[in-house]
Amino acid sequence: MRLAGDNVEPSEVIRCLGDPENDLGKQLEENLVNVEYLELIIVALGLFCKKNGTSQFSESFVAVVKILAAQNIFPHITTMIINIPISRAANLPAKEERLKRLITAVFHLATEILVMMPALACQCLGQHFFTDIISLKAMPTIKNLSTADAFDIFEDGIQQLQVSICNFQTGYIVWLIFKFN
Repeated sequence: MRLAGDNVEPSEVIRCLGDPENDLGKQLEENLVNVEYLELIIVALGLFCKKNGTSQFSESFVAVVKILAAQNIFPHITTMIINIPISRAANLPAKEERLKRLITAVFHLATEILVMMPALACQCLGQHFFTDIISLKAMPTIKNLSTADAFDIFEDGIQQLQVSICNFQTGYIVWLIFKFN
């Protein structure tokens, strides 16, 4: 929970999550059904990205993202969002704050992945990643939190994701042409 705080420096986040001693992959595997745990990991990484941690620790960030991808964490993001309104966790901030923080963190994390690792982003996030998340704001339990405007941040990401997917597909087609000619 400490890593998801606003005052945590990127070096601390990457030291904890990227340290082989902590074995993030094993931790994720053991906590795959613990959506609050996954939420805190995503929030910590989103804050890391928001604070330009990727420019300082790019190799470590790539390693952590590959672990997230290997554990298939990205499809769980919608579950994390859906879980917040019904969560009974007493040791976490208010639901509205949690939802806003998670949404902002997902945006920063996803856009950094798109910039630094476009091929992996296309594979792990999928073409409709941002639009699928935006559609969640229509759910009654999420509407009741009065946080629908927080989802607007994803509008900027939709075009960026489409461009990355288009570039990835074009590059793959060019590679196939050269390979088989």
